[in-house]
Amino acid sequence: MRSILVLIFFIVVPHAHAQTWHFFGSVDAARSTIDRGQTYQNIKKTWTSADLMTAGLNVSGHIDEKTQGLIQVIHNPESDKLSVDLVQVQSNLPWNMRGRFGKQRAPIFLMSEHIQVNALIPWTMVPSQVYQRNPINSINGVSLEKDVQDFTFHIYGGDVHQKLEDATTEYTVESSVIYGGRINWRRGQQQAYVHYSATDATLDVRTPTEISTNVFADASVLLPIKRFESLTGGTDLHFGSWWVMGEYLRTQSRSNALSYNEGFYSSLGYVFTEQFSLLGTYADDITSHSTLFPSTSTTYNLTGIYRVNANTVFKASLSHIDFQERTRPSPFGVDSSRGLGFSGVPSSDFDVAHFQLAFIL
Repeated sequence: MRSILVLIFFIVVPHAHAQTWHFFGSVDAARSTIDRGQTYQNIKKTWTSADLMTAGLNVSGHIDEKTQGLIQVIHNPESDKLSVDLVQVQSNLPWNMRGRFGKQRAPIFLMSEHIQVNALIPWTMVPSQVYQRNPINSINGVSLEKDVQDFTFHIYGGDVHQKLEDATTEYTVESSVIYGGRINWRRGQQQAYVHYSATDATLDVRTPTEISTNVFADASVLLPIKRFESLTGGTDLHFGSWWVMGEYLRTQSRSNALSYNEGFYSSLGYVFTEQFSLLGTYADDITSHSTLFPSTSTTYNLTGIYRVNANTVFKASLSHIDFQERTRPSPFGVDSSRGLGFSGVPSSDFDVAHFQLAFIL
């Protein structure tokens, strides 16, 4: 599949015309009251900036009147590396259908399609209790979409090879076959969806492990994830100046590493002016029966959103994180699971202040 993605790249770039180039990213500054020496989503007890900044380049263009190509490259501030995020060709098909081929986003969440573009997301950080509980966010394969009145039916299949990194841990997810589908309802600004996917995958986890007192070494654990299933659903509704949004996630598998997890968030916002709005969010890990993500947390968040112009957004947020103890023992010497974003086990609840200037050029 990877060689096919390279072929798509060399087809799209030379032959696409009317190309559109967008540079996107964000400049961030944040600090937390977490224990000294620990991090949450790469945020430390002192002001953090460089480790949070994101950047990417999106290039799209028409190959012919029915076919479009898209390539997106992102910079990961945690690893300081460039990676190809999306490489795909989209074509209008008979019977009013659309097809996509290549590396594309799996339509798991409300924000999946633009999860890397902070200017299009209402928070400074997406709710981890939902968005970081599923280790798969993109596929290499084929998808078909069809609109029927207010509904869009989306089915897809392919394979998975992706890396996820945080401050201390690297995850490599591989699957030879994944399939899924989504039903989306949209009318004006209102939308709702439900999504399901299933796969057999392997998860290679590289993390520091304590081999003796205060002595750590990198260790690799290969975890088979048998019959990994993900069910999500959500709504995004607008009633005058009020804005209601929420999503639910349930994952389960036949493996102890990701045996069963549930999480959700609900948000209530108010639009004061065309430029300024306020959004409050409550997010919770309902349950976690997993050796990979063995802890749970609850987040209370308030975010102010100021739209400078159509392509620039300034956001300021304050979060309180209620961390619960591990529910099952971790297979690693250090609890540093990406699913929660913690580099260690905090001794108490803590707060996070986060400022973000996000843009699309």
